[in-house]
Amino acid sequence: MSKSQNATTSVPSELDGPSTSLDELAAELVLLDQVDDQLSKLNAARKALHKKIKDALGKTELGTVASVPVVTYKRVTSIVLDQAILKKNFPDVYEQCLDIVETRRFVRMRKAS
Repeated sequence: MSKSQNATTSVPSELDGPSTSLDELAAELVLLDQVDDQLSKLNAARKALHKKIKDALGKTELGTVASVPVVTYKRVTSIVLDQAILKKNFPDVYEQCLDIVETRRFVRMRKAS
């Protein structure tokens, strides 16, 4: 694959290649599902709590409880690379900077309820 090709490609499904029996890990897979469900709920609660606290802070940067600092909410400046502008204005440089990286993605396949 050349660098100019899209780095995101379809990965063959697990049914296309060899497989490994995880029968002895069935209980762990059930536990994984439960943990994922709990994490989803906890992340939603965390997001709601962050929003409530940020709303209370408004434009201030420091929140206190009993006059003790407990949170900060400060502006941060970051330098980022706008890939769309780079690609539009300097397509040759953009192409030279592309790199293809292979990774493995773990996907838990659940039965339809």
